[in-house]
Order: sequence, then structure tokens, then C-alpha cells
Amino acid sequence: MAAGGGLGNRPPSAPGEVGAEANAQPPAEMRVVRLDELPSSGAAHELVGADHDVDVSLIFVDAAPGRGPTLHKHGYPEVFITLAGRALFVAGDEQREVGAGEIVIVPPDTPHRFENSGSEPLRQINIHVSPRFMTEWLTDAAEPAGSSE
Repeated sequence: MAAGGGLGNRPPSAPGEVGAEANAQPPAEMRVVRLDELPSSGAAHELVGADHDVDVSLIFVDAAPGRGPTLHKHGYPEVFITLAGRALFVAGDEQREVGAGEIVIVPPDTPHRFENSGSEPLRQINIHVSPRFMTEWLTDAAEPAGSSE
């Protein structure tokens, strides 16, 4: 937890504090979704935000060495959190190998791809800043089996 007892950068509200939250609607109930209940492409599970009333969509990647999506782009930013393994990312004219603990941010409309460049499974969470996946594939080859990026 951050200093002040709250999560993130915002301090908790003081008792009796009046502000925008005072007029807010009660929060919706928390939901729990099991990863193994999400649609799967073999190497990834997908959470479509619109199906859960949230404004982001997530891909939980578990890719074998050499696997990853072909060149594509989205009209929104995409954030990749590498949890385990190594990945070679290509975004625009840049190429970079990343490992566990590194975060890649790809701007909107930037052609990009990645593949597991290591010898162990690549585990990452890909955050699409959109309630639905909207992907434009940029290669003639079909996307590799098991990649739904």
C-alpha cells in the first residue's frame, strides 16, 4: 500500500469530507471471473471488457517459444506486462527484447508484433484500452494458431 493507507497515488478521503463521491451512485457488486472460463485460443485467454461492463479488454498470454501474433495494429494504445519468459517486440521501426518485470506501451495505430524469443513459456498480460478487441491484421499470412492478439 502507498503511504496514507490507500492504493495508488490518491489518499483516502477524510471522514466527513464532502466532494464528488458524496453524490456518487453506490458501487456495483464486485465480480470474479475465472481465467479458465474465458474464451481461449490455445496460447491465450481473452476477457472482452464490454462483456463485463469495463472499458478495457485483456489477453492473458501463455505462449510457447517462437509463438506470437503477426504484424497488426489497433486504433487504441496497448500495454504489455511481461510476467515470465522473454519476448521480442517490434513496434513501428523499433525492435526490443524484454523480460519479466518489463512493461511495453505501444501507441495507437502503430504496427506491432511480438513473439516468445526464449526457451521457456512467455506469460504476459496484454491490456487493450478498449471495451472490445479491434485488430487490423497487416500481413497476408494468417495469424499463427494460438494467437488472438
